[in-house]
This record gives sequence, C-alpha cells and structure tokens, in this order.
Amino acid sequence: MALAGSCGQNGKRVTSQDSLVLDSRWEEKAGKTQRNLTKDHGERIKGSRPVLEYSHRKSSRSQKMEMSGGCPMCLKARRGLKLLIDSRMAKINPSWRWTLSVLTLTIQSLVSVMCQPIIKPTCDFIESDVKYFDVRITPTRVPTDRTTYVCQKQLVPINLYEDFHAIGYLPLINNTELIHHMIMFGCPDRDHGSIHRCGNPDNQCRHMMVQWSRGLAGPICNPPDAGNRFGLSSVKTLLLQIHWNNQDGADGLQDSSGFRVFYTSQFRRYDMGIVQIGQNDLEIPPYQTRFPQTGSCSSDCTRTWLPHPIYLTRAHLHIHYTGTGGLVEVVRNGSVVSTVLNKQHYDYDKPPAPTFAQPIQVLPGDEIRVTCLYNTRDGRRMRNHTVIFGDGSDGEMCYAFVSYFPLINDFDQCIQFDEFDICTRTGSLGECILPGFAHVFVGMGDEIIKQCSSTMAGSSKIQNNQCTLCSVPCQMAIAEVTGHPCMQGRLKKEAERNYLANVSIWPRVREIINDAKRLCQ
Repeated sequence: MALAGSCGQNGKRVTSQDSLVLDSRWEEKAGKTQRNLTKDHGERIKGSRPVLEYSHRKSSRSQKMEMSGGCPMCLKARRGLKLLIDSRMAKINPSWRWTLSVLTLTIQSLVSVMCQPIIKPTCDFIESDVKYFDVRITPTRVPTDRTTYVCQKQLVPINLYEDFHAIGYLPLINNTELIHHMIMFGCPDRDHGSIHRCGNPDNQCRHMMVQWSRGLAGPICNPPDAGNRFGLSSVKTLLLQIHWNNQDGADGLQDSSGFRVFYTSQFRRYDMGIVQIGQNDLEIPPYQTRFPQTGSCSSDCTRTWLPHPIYLTRAHLHIHYTGTGGLVEVVRNGSVVSTVLNKQHYDYDKPPAPTFAQPIQVLPGDEIRVTCLYNTRDGRRMRNHTVIFGDGSDGEMCYAFVSYFPLINDFDQCIQFDEFDICTRTGSLGECILPGFAHVFVGMGDEIIKQCSSTMAGSSKIQNNQCTLCSVPCQMAIAEVTGHPCMQGRLKKEAERNYLANVSIWPRVREIINDAKRLCQ
C-alpha cells in the first residue's frame, strides 16, 4: 500500500516499498479466511474485525480462485465432489438421499474452511505526511546464556520541534528464533546510553508504546483515531527492551533488532496507552491438562486509576510454552459484560493479538480479568516438575498487553501477585513491599546471627545450641523476620526465591531459623 508523504528533515517519506502489509491470519467464525488486500480503488469491509481495504482489480483467474476458496486444488476438489454426488444421487435409494445430502454439505464445509483465501490487512494510514524512522539496538554479540534481557535508551532520531503521533510500528527482527519479545518504552528525559543488561534504572521508563513477541507477523497498527504521542512536550527518548532466548546456547550470534516507527504531525483525537494485566504468582503442577491461573486489574484498581471510561482496541495474550488457552474478560458488578479475547487453543509460536473494530468500553470499577490455561501432561508441553513464574522461557507467564485510549498517565501495569493487587507506584502487596524488605533484611539477619551465633558449634554441643536458639534474644530476632508481612503465605516463597536468594547471609540465617523451629517446639 502506498502512503503519500514528502521528504524532509523529520524522517523518511513512506513509499509503496514501505507498505505495511500484515501476513498474519485473522480468525473468523468459520475458520481462517484470507484474501489479498490493497488500498487502491478499495471499498471497506466492515464487521467484528478492523476495517480492511479490498482490491477490485482482479484477473478472471484470481476471481475463480477466490470463489473456490483461494487455490486451484480446492476448485478441482469441489468440482470433483459435485460430479461424484450428481452421478450417484440418481441411483441411490431415496431413503438415503437426505443422509447423503447432509454428508455432502459437511464435506463441502470442511473444504471451504481448509481452502480459504489469504487476508492481508493493512494499516489504514490516511494522513498525507506519514513518515518513519527506525529504532534499533546497537549491533551486539548475543551471550550463550539461555535468557538475556538487554536494554538501550536512545534519543528519538528526528528534530523534535513539535509533538507527533506514532500511528503504526513494524518489527525489525534479525533472528525470529532468537527474539522472545521486544517492548519500546517512551521516556520524558533526554538521557541515553549504550546497550546493557536491563536493571532497576531502566524501570524509570514505563510508558509502553509498542510490544511485540515471537510469532506476531507484520505491522502493529493503531486505530484511526488514536496515536502514541512523542516530541517537544512529551516523549524524547525511547527505551528498547529485548529478551534474547538463546535456546541452544549458540555462540557467535549477533542482533540489532528494533522497530520502524510510522508517525504524523496531523494529530488524531486521542493519545494511546498500553496496560499490562495478569498474574505474577504462578505455580503449575506437573501432569495437568488444563490448569487455570487468573490475574486481574481489579475493580479497586480501576476505580482508583480511571477518572473516566477507557476503550480497549487490541489485546495481546502472552504465555510461554506450557500455555494451551487464554481468556480476557471485562467484569462489571460480578458479571461478564465483554469477552475481549477467547483463545481455546493457544500456540506459543502464534500468539493471538486481535484488534477490535468496535473498541470495548471499561468503566471505573470494572475488573479486567485474564485467565490462562496450562498443559503439563502432553507432548512438548509435558513437565515432570512444578512450573513457576519466570522471566525466562522455561518459566511461565500469564499476561495480556492491552492497548487503550484515551491515555491515562502511569496506567501502564495493573497486575496481581496471588490475591494482592499491584497497581501502585510503591509496588506494595498489602503491607509488604518486597524490594524494601530485601534491603532491611540485612540488618535483621545480622541480628539473628549475633544472638544465635553458638549454632556454629559441632554436634557434641547440641544441648548448648538448643539453649542458645531457644533463648529470648534469639527468638525475638527470629520473630522479627518470620513475622514480617513479606514472610507470610505465598509472599514468603516469592521473598525467598527472588529477593533473599541474592542476599549473602540468607543461607546462614535460614539454617538458624530452621534449627530453632526444630529444637524449640
């Protein structure tokens, strides 16, 4: 599709060679219908899917292929089937003709579903000044580690003399087998730097502009009345986060992936945002067929964050290898009012990311609920151990990245850990703030070692150890840790696994706590 535009200082003019054509397949009720679409001389096709452009310029052969299901083989199959039925129908017993007719319709329906033509939806860019620029990480050697997260913050590579709207993105992937996902964040400052392993400072950039994961093909299109703002009074730098999944530990790989950003100075009506919704506490037992895990942007969170209704335009379900299905719903007053996404057969290599022609309304006080289903029993998904949440692809996730308008500042993550809401800047889980607990634990742990230090004695002094461990000073020091809100229930596992494990004195403190529990009952 050709996009008009003029060359200038602020990016490259979009031409027909830069046409955004999406090769992915859009699910329809009768199966996966597909057609070649272009913008020229087109008419709009409307329905439950985004508005598409359809070309009238077809040869007689292409018209026949379309009517027959998109391929010559399908045309021959249908003709052969019709001749066979016509020749047999006259000879068959009249009492069996109805059964044969039903069977015929069934076979024809199956042929229709299997032979549907290819649909290639395109971003419907109507602005006359659409330009683009590319944002890539610096070419970098990929470590042999299985899981690596890298980040790089870069200045927007155009003259920001005013604000602009980004209206579409094209993933630029060097190696589809290596890249697990990419996210581009917008930052209001002008700091930038070299590529590095992602860390806490990178979390200062939280405004998601676009998200892509393995299996998504073609462009990511914003709706025609909304865009991602950047420029003079808003986003000035872009942070790329890339997850490398070097499954085989290959050496010598290099990557410089990123996004092509299509933008315009002709503002659309709304600014857009993306909010991440899901569950951060996953524990999936082995040998399960459809094990559910649920996470929400709760009604309390939307009541706190949303000053007005928002409208969902796209939902991208993100699960790892054991995922087998997913559901995203809007719940109001205890009842489901909208099904945003329902994927009964999830494939890690082909994740669903539908775009909605009719945006889905969410009111303050609504719950946006994400349910993920996992299979740890069958085929390549089979696991003989419990699978837990993890950033690497050998762990699991349950997220939906949901695009919406109008933008609400800082409404970029609304998830849960177990039953605790995570929708505040503090990251508090009830009375627990895990990063803060990990920081103060060092002093608490030192006090335990000081008051219970005789536990280092050999087995010949077990009685002496018991006296020391069960003393009032030692028990008080231990109770300060074990009674902390972050050491209760499911939070205790999270604290021990992902926070205390990085504290050098934790193994020693854990040994003392376990011995005291055993000897002082």
